[in-house]
Amino acid sequence: IIPLGFTLLMLPYVFISLYQRRNTFLALSFTLLLLLGTGGTTPLPMMILGKNAFNILTLDRFTFWASVIAIPFIGDFFYQLIEGNMKDYIMSKNGKKTYYFIVSVLVGVVFFQALFILNFHKYKTLQPVTIDTKPIVNFLERDQHSRWRYMTLGFGDQMAWLSANTDALSIDGNYHSARRVPEMTSQPLERLENSKFKGIQGLGSLQQFLTIPEKYYLKFVFSNDKFYDPILYFTGWERVQRLENGIMVWQKNDVPPLPSILPSKEIPEYQKIMWGIIPISVFILMLSVIIHHRKYYLINAFPEKKNEGFIIKRHSNLLFVWMAFLLLLTSGLWLKSVLISVRKDPEILLKCYYKALDFKYFEEAHDYFVPNSIDINNYVLQLSVRDGLLASYGKLESISVKILEKTDTTVKAMVSTDWVTPMERYHLDTEHNLLKQGTDWMIIPPIFSQIIPPDEHMEKGILAFHSQGKRKITLLNTEHDDILDRPEVYILSSKLIKENNQFVVVGEIQNIDHLPAHLTIEAQLFDVYNRPLISYNAKYTTLHKILPKEITAFRIEFEETAWIREDDSHPLKFDPKQFSSVHFERKPVNFKVLARAVVTDHDIYRDANVQNISIKRNKLLQGDIYNYGTDEITIPQILFTYYDKDKTVFTVQHLFIRDGIRQQAKLSFAEVIPDLSKVVVIKAGTMDDFYSNGLPQSSFQNHFQKIDRLDLIPFQ
Repeated sequence: IIPLGFTLLMLPYVFISLYQRRNTFLALSFTLLLLLGTGGTTPLPMMILGKNAFNILTLDRFTFWASVIAIPFIGDFFYQLIEGNMKDYIMSKNGKKTYYFIVSVLVGVVFFQALFILNFHKYKTLQPVTIDTKPIVNFLERDQHSRWRYMTLGFGDQMAWLSANTDALSIDGNYHSARRVPEMTSQPLERLENSKFKGIQGLGSLQQFLTIPEKYYLKFVFSNDKFYDPILYFTGWERVQRLENGIMVWQKNDVPPLPSILPSKEIPEYQKIMWGIIPISVFILMLSVIIHHRKYYLINAFPEKKNEGFIIKRHSNLLFVWMAFLLLLTSGLWLKSVLISVRKDPEILLKCYYKALDFKYFEEAHDYFVPNSIDINNYVLQLSVRDGLLASYGKLESISVKILEKTDTTVKAMVSTDWVTPMERYHLDTEHNLLKQGTDWMIIPPIFSQIIPPDEHMEKGILAFHSQGKRKITLLNTEHDDILDRPEVYILSSKLIKENNQFVVVGEIQNIDHLPAHLTIEAQLFDVYNRPLISYNAKYTTLHKILPKEITAFRIEFEETAWIREDDSHPLKFDPKQFSSVHFERKPVNFKVLARAVVTDHDIYRDANVQNISIKRNKLLQGDIYNYGTDEITIPQILFTYYDKDKTVFTVQHLFIRDGIRQQAKLSFAEVIPDLSKVVVIKAGTMDDFYSNGLPQSSFQNHFQKIDRLDLIPFQ
């Protein structure tokens, strides 16, 4: 609708003018462009373009080109209206007053549309605030950072300007067909940097790129949107610094640099010659034809239309009825939104309230409450102290309202909402009470919980780590003495299991060094002939940063975007399903676990513990998380590790809790215990299957003392 604008009013005249013998092919082009511009509102565009092209293309481009084709005919309409046969026809039939009224309305509509388009960005922001790219360019140019690929998040179209100012390579780029990464041209991604606008599919695609960045030599992410912070954190990325322009730089450790020679698509020589000659030759040929026939084109190309009055007389009623219908419909919808109060209907009121919460319009949300029920300052204060995955990062996806009880003055309603967060989706059912005052409905504000911590002031001694990096200030490359050794890590146990028809590798790993470690855990599957099938990294279900002597469980699920070792150009498939038995032509029977570690001093906050654990009927595991530290926990995550009778890992699960935990506060959790009878162990790993920092673990297992687990919680 927006690209067409005023052209919508002119559609009958444009079609009438186009569908004449001389304009047949132009008419077919216009109709096809309009059809493709309808996007997903009809199934025809997908049938014409195919699923892949339909998902890749931004279909409003077709509507734009349709409006360009219509411009000459709209100009002809105004010529006929002001100086041509249409003016004479309207005056002869309806008089001057009607004629001037029609002209005034149409000119007013055009003027209003022009003002609306010029000021559209005031009502709805389409691009982020202008970003100064100079600090980012400087960052990529120093310390050989350009040897890796980078990704932008929340930049909008400005990502193209950044790419134009640096020699470093981005992972996605702005032009779909010219990308080097095969996964970015074979699937409907368009841009990773605006993944959140694609919903679950877009966020899933982004997660899978962030989980295996070493495949794409992706080391740096420049984030202009805090929405993506949880994805980056829980996939093992760490914050490096905030640049002068406010952009946060995230980095993934242990990613190899780009090779000196990158693969490129070989284009036949004759195609290169064709692309260099044919386009400009056709343009020159067109100019030559116009110049040769200039007399015909300048004098006889648009002869006076003898039957124009006939066309106007025949179709004038259709044209003006169409215009009047659209104008009345638009005016009616606008007046309804302006004049009719949302407080007249409880359902509309609740939907507007949740819309205000979704866009953080807290003053508007407060206006929907019963007057004097809660102070605006107190309301905003109560919301500001709420934290967590849903409160800080949730976006409303859908909402439905069901009236439970209704009287003349009160309403009890159940609001069902679906929220999309960077990590998970949440479905909430919230009960609201409404009160009618006069003719308007008001919402009774929610009751906020008041948790008072036991101490007003807290002190805590901390163990701190800091990596110096270069000890000598110099422009030379880092000296060998300044490079820290890799921390030693030890894989305690691991298994290849089949759970719910999906292949999964689970296990446990310990940092046996005296320095904190950043972990990259990779699992590879092999068939019966020891041929590699697939490889993938641990994503959420592990701790990527572990302290000295700390143990963490891990779970690696082989998703559709996993690294196909036999063909590294295998395109990604953005399907939320994971690799199951039906995806493999050859059955996996063997596996290897490869763990790599580098020294880290980021994001190693551990001031939380689990209390009051209980198991209800061997089906529900309950407990509390207590934050005894000096920082607030924004997104709590719990890892559940289940052991067999030999005290080796049987399976691993994880849980993200939607609410944050303030200092000296606790939060309850409950998780359904999985049906362990459906877990099939395909193979238990041995020391020969484990590799630590590139070395077989069997080569240094003698100096490691096995841990005896005595504190496991038994259940049947």
